[in-house]
Amino acid sequence: MVSVLVMADDLTGALDSAAAFCGPDRRVAVAVDRRGIADARACDPHVLAVNTDTRALRADAAAGIVADLWGELADLAPRIVFKKVDSRLQGHAGHEAAALAMVSGRAEMLVCPAVPDMGRVVAGAQLCGTGIERPIELSGHFPPGSVVDAAGEAALDHLAARIVAAGDRTLAVGARGLARAVARALHRDAGDEPRPLPPLLPMAVAVGSRDRITDAQVTRLIADVRDAAYVAAPGGKVPACAIEDVAALLVQLVDDGTDLPEQVAAARFARGIARIVEQWRPRSLLLSGGATALAVLDALGIRAVLVQGEAAPAIPLCSAPRWPDMQILTKSGGFGEPAALSALVAGAAQAGVLAA
Repeated sequence: MVSVLVMADDLTGALDSAAAFCGPDRRVAVAVDRRGIADARACDPHVLAVNTDTRALRADAAAGIVADLWGELADLAPRIVFKKVDSRLQGHAGHEAAALAMVSGRAEMLVCPAVPDMGRVVAGAQLCGTGIERPIELSGHFPPGSVVDAAGEAALDHLAARIVAAGDRTLAVGARGLARAVARALHRDAGDEPRPLPPLLPMAVAVGSRDRITDAQVTRLIADVRDAAYVAAPGGKVPACAIEDVAALLVQLVDDGTDLPEQVAAARFARGIARIVEQWRPRSLLLSGGATALAVLDALGIRAVLVQGEAAPAIPLCSAPRWPDMQILTKSGGFGEPAALSALVAGAAQAGVLAA
């Protein structure tokens, strides 16, 4: 029985919010896109997250898709419906939330995209903090009185208690921070500091995000991890290369100096990463950037995944029946400290040594 339904406008958002609900005897499934809903439902999940893949669409088209998808999911009758929005308010958060509230019959909307552990807070109905150059006004995107301030976990916990108590009368709208708070309100074992799941090595790292935060993480990984190889993919074209015996192979999509459409570069990049996975058979695959994650999983024929937990904050670790021997990790391009990737690889190497 599905108790929580999460709708997100991109894949990394669906995954990192879903990961908040992981715990003993709880199956958490994510539909990679609309085509994966049947596969995700077949897992008989307690928590189901769906990537609507609407962030890059027009506002009216995005809202229409969200409303249409509810028609495919309404029979689940989830107790909690959670509209995951970007913690920098990219996409059409207000339009999609309004559409979902209307079709699901949620009369009230409670909104808070704060992620305190990542330095992003809501103060005076404005979103501000790490990675946000100027405060973002939220009140113009959502109904009057629906935005709730939160500078820390205690405020989110209070809001989550209201959401859980209201049940099917309220639509929860937020990011990873609120998802974690709702999980804590529902499940006593959903603590603030879940035990990280170390990924296995060797690891393939595919970076398609152009965010400056990601660029800093790539630079740090190259500098910190000796046993790592770097390959640039201009315009998404992954060059043929002999893969050495390394702990991590980092492949990054970079500009090729042409006006190649972004979608073309992303599709080319995804095919190149799929080719590496098929040839090298890494034990884990980390995908940075929502569009990159969606394209690569599509190229690998993966429509749904089961979330096992997090390898690090905001880096969910998943499994897929089609690739049972490979872990799948995702990371939003705009999240994390400069050492996020290098620390992940170093931690995996240490865990491997200890396990031996």
